[in-house]
Amino acid sequence: MSFPSGEAPRTRARPVGRLRVVHASGVAGATLVAAVGAHHEAMDAGAGILKDGRRSAVTQVCPERGWLCVKEYRHIGWADRVRDALPGSRGRRAWRGAQRLKARGIAAPEALGLLEHGGTAYLVTRFIEGAGPLNELLLGRFAHPRGPSEVAARRALARQLGAWLRAAHDAGVYHDDWSAKNFLAAERDGVWSFYFLDFESVSSLKHLTWRRRVKNLGQLCDAPGGATRTDRMRFLVAYACGDRALLRGRFPRSVLAYARRRAAARERKLADGGGRRCSVCPWTGRPR
Repeated sequence: MSFPSGEAPRTRARPVGRLRVVHASGVAGATLVAAVGAHHEAMDAGAGILKDGRRSAVTQVCPERGWLCVKEYRHIGWADRVRDALPGSRGRRAWRGAQRLKARGIAAPEALGLLEHGGTAYLVTRFIEGAGPLNELLLGRFAHPRGPSEVAARRALARQLGAWLRAAHDAGVYHDDWSAKNFLAAERDGVWSFYFLDFESVSSLKHLTWRRRVKNLGQLCDAPGGATRTDRMRFLVAYACGDRALLRGRFPRSVLAYARRRAAARERKLADGGGRRCSVCPWTGRPR
């Protein structure tokens, strides 16, 4: 499993002094501290790195109890510190999000612990063997499927993903960014398993509005490749679960229109060199 960051390696600072274990679940604090130490060793050695970005880094480590993942939440300026001071740090929000998913039976890598040192937080989770990011699966395996079996696997993925995400919405789980990069997928004997990968923006809501459902589904329908328009319709039909209000008329059209506007906004941002945030609203297609 890999998460390409598209960024050059940078000088990394190790934490000085003792790490503070904020939360631990089923593992000793010493194991969590060892995992963070292994994370920094992996970053220094350039081995086991799954992501190395400006705001976060993820490594796969194996200190004592099998493969673990450590996500490091970095501060890049005073704005991050201000945002973290309001609803809590990104690490603490991620821990709360993981607990919400667990309480509602929604699959995600098991959160084992949260540690902090200064303004940096570390979330330690189980590593899920055989799973990979959904966006990489679509672009790699399914962009040009070879033979009927691969086409059938892609269709099954679309249907099963739609049903799984409908269950998540019905359980009151909402996430600001349902991009394909924020999910893991694994196949076994023709059955797909899916896992939430990004916990920071997970919310628990009693009722999901039509607008929020459209936004989440539009984000997934905007996957950059590996899915045809027919696959997207299969995904929406599976999500609808027989609900006629979601099968006809305004809802599917709104989802696909949102996905198109989101893609157009991304293209404009790329054309602008990616130097500033795109000023196009994915809801209306108009400048913000």
